[in-house]
Amino acid sequence: MAEKGFLINGYTHPVDINPFEKKENGTILRKVDAERGRLNLPLFNRHGIKDRNGVMTCATCHNPHSRRKSDVKEALSIGAKKGSTTPFLRENAPAICAECHRNKFDIAYTKHNLAKVAPEERNVLNQTVAESGLCGSCHLTHSAQKSFLWARQMSDGSDRFAENLCNGCHYNEGMASKKQVGPYSHPLGVIPAEKGMTTLLPLFDSQGDISATGMMTCYTCHDPHHWDPGKMAKDDPVAMEGSALNSFLRMKNAPSSKLCGDCHKAQAVIENTDHDLTVTAPQFRNTMGRTGMEAGTCGICHLAHNANNLQRLWAVGFGPGEHVMDRMCNSCHSPDGPAANKIPQISSHPRENIVNVGREISGHTGYFPLFDHDTGEKAVVGNISCPSCHAVHQWNPSVFEKGKGVKVEGDATNSFLRDKLEDMLCKDCHGDDALFRFKYYHKATARHLGGVQPNDNKSANPVK
Repeated sequence: MAEKGFLINGYTHPVDINPFEKKENGTILRKVDAERGRLNLPLFNRHGIKDRNGVMTCATCHNPHSRRKSDVKEALSIGAKKGSTTPFLRENAPAICAECHRNKFDIAYTKHNLAKVAPEERNVLNQTVAESGLCGSCHLTHSAQKSFLWARQMSDGSDRFAENLCNGCHYNEGMASKKQVGPYSHPLGVIPAEKGMTTLLPLFDSQGDISATGMMTCYTCHDPHHWDPGKMAKDDPVAMEGSALNSFLRMKNAPSSKLCGDCHKAQAVIENTDHDLTVTAPQFRNTMGRTGMEAGTCGICHLAHNANNLQRLWAVGFGPGEHVMDRMCNSCHSPDGPAANKIPQISSHPRENIVNVGREISGHTGYFPLFDHDTGEKAVVGNISCPSCHAVHQWNPSVFEKGKGVKVEGDATNSFLRDKLEDMLCKDCHGDDALFRFKYYHKATARHLGGVQPNDNKSANPVK
């Protein structure tokens, strides 16, 4: 009986679900925010009788008696432009979407509202946003693509569905071509559970469905419906340039880097220590020209997107020295850096490779990492550099906590030193003399210099 043009193909909005039950696996993601006292749409029990504790059915959104069949084509042809009026709907779109998804409507005041930034762009049904409505520019209730009921062309550059949604706009020929993610960016496809990490951020399987053991995608850190995680934006979305405070982030990332710290808990204790530049060098700017208050405790040193190099997604530049890891440290610990008053007299170690089997596993007793001289990657056979002895994110190896927000003068029990130094690698070569050598490593007058002079790290080689 239904005409061919009205058949439902592809994926459609789920039915037989209770809109009041949240199924986001303990994440901060909320797909639905329906409330029993506010929902104006009917729910039904298994006998088809209206029941406020029932489930969604076709009749939840559709009233089969509201239109005559002869009105359908006319309503479809003119309805969308008059507020997406569709035959048999109990409410017009997008108001009917807001019954259950009111928490998504902040998008109207963002750059993701195509009516503001790309009014001529069309969805897979060849509709502009004026024809489809606010939600319909990206989502279809019926005849949609899999996951997210997607209504736009997707990229096929990844095997991760959620990532392809974003890249359908954020690519060279896309409407968001000016906001692309470069090759030196935070990796995607990472599975936090495999690294022993836990997070409140949503993770996804390869099909774009939420999974507690899933992988990280764009949608893990970014909420495309909310420009500012703390408030609704009401300024001109076209004029807004993002920062770590907004940019569709799920958590504010400045000045406290809560977003980064939700996964990287071991590194989050850097906050309010001497290595937190929001505390010790608030006027210092990274390679993006941002201060710590603007970029956040983590973002002042690391760029989640579009870094200039792969090494630690470094955002500060490179100081003098030969070993790439030393040069990262020397970018601050140099005469023109924010740690100019903390330059060691001497900090070099012979470049010869050292074998480090047994102490290269993070979290194990006696952890003492070595790093490749040129790439900075952790290595079983590598070179000693600054972060071999110093855990740059944790001030006191015996106390796992954030700092007090004031500058502290360190000693041999803290100063970002690693724990269990009595088992350090130095003993393998230096035997009983290792402790003395370690204690006076930065004291030029106490070392057997062998021709190496104080402040020996003046040369600066290009980073590969």
